[in-house]
Amino acid sequence: MGTAEPHAGAALAGATPRPGLVRPAWLPNHVRGLDTLRGLAILLVLLFHCQRRLGPLHLSGIAAWGWSGVNLFFVLSGFLITGIVLDARPRGRFFAGFYARRGLRILPVYILVVPINYWIFGRANTWSRPGAVWPYFTFFVQNLVPGLTGTIEPTWSLAIEEQFYLLWAPIARRLPVAALFAIPLTLLGAEPWIRRHAHGLPATHTLVHLDGLALGALIALGMRAWAWTPRQWMRVGYAAIALGAGLWLFANRGRGSYLDTALAILFGGLVVLAAVRASGGPGRYDGWWRPVRYLGTISYGLYLTHMLVFAYLGGWEARLLHILPPAAASLAVIAMRWSAAILVASLLWFYFERPILGLKRYWTPERGATRAKAAA
Repeated sequence: MGTAEPHAGAALAGATPRPGLVRPAWLPNHVRGLDTLRGLAILLVLLFHCQRRLGPLHLSGIAAWGWSGVNLFFVLSGFLITGIVLDARPRGRFFAGFYARRGLRILPVYILVVPINYWIFGRANTWSRPGAVWPYFTFFVQNLVPGLTGTIEPTWSLAIEEQFYLLWAPIARRLPVAALFAIPLTLLGAEPWIRRHAHGLPATHTLVHLDGLALGALIALGMRAWAWTPRQWMRVGYAAIALGAGLWLFANRGRGSYLDTALAILFGGLVVLAAVRASGGPGRYDGWWRPVRYLGTISYGLYLTHMLVFAYLGGWEARLLHILPPAAASLAVIAMRWSAAILVASLLWFYFERPILGLKRYWTPERGATRAKAAA
């Protein structure tokens, strides 16, 4: 059992945390290092979608691994969302506030960006499957069938996260501790087998991308179930990085079904180290690179809009490639792409996302707990 005091919302509600799941006192509510990891994840995605342009710079081999940024996003989501749900287990009236806050975070930008993509580029560059388009996007199931393409393709991972919020939150809130550990452990063990035999599933299907979410959930569970010190968790983080790197080398030699699992373990180690260093424990480091952390702040809008921006700049890219040598043209194209995408995402954050996120204050755990106490 952890040694932390009960969550503030639980105290307001007069509730006692269930045995075995207590947020450790050393884990802050906001871990800045996770924002930095989120920035690293979106940088990897941007690299991946510039892979072709990085060829003349002999960096396309590195950029080819940029798809792993999505795996890092999954680990972060599994850790953060599971932590939110576990910390709220003692309280009542949880789901209305939880899904309202998730909706404010996800839906406004999604509802803005998806129709704009479709309106500018049409069906041919967004959805190749015959039949109705909008039911898939409305219910976040566009990843379960072939069809996503072009500027709207990144929404496949968003659909997986939405499905995770919907299904995992009730499970994590109600099941006993032993069962909560058993589910993600089973998923981690089963995912390589599923990928080896998932011949009829699209590459974006949820069933082949559960490693990161499961590993993030395990870390959140472990930090609340085991009264380990930051120093002990630091060792766990380094061990996970070493294990993930070793498994990655193994998977990269013809065992591709283990690749996502290896990355989940490696990135899970980074998440553990970020949490420990934010605690003031051993290895604390306050000098996070601010530009990367800023990219983490705007990462959601940047993730959803960067392909749209890249496509819109296609005409300018052709001009640069015509008048400059290949290497210089590639640098100019990437600088133009990234600058424009970050500008658009920044405007979206300051003038659209952040004002809407301010509405979350009406669904804070403390408000819900106070209302529940008043009703009692």
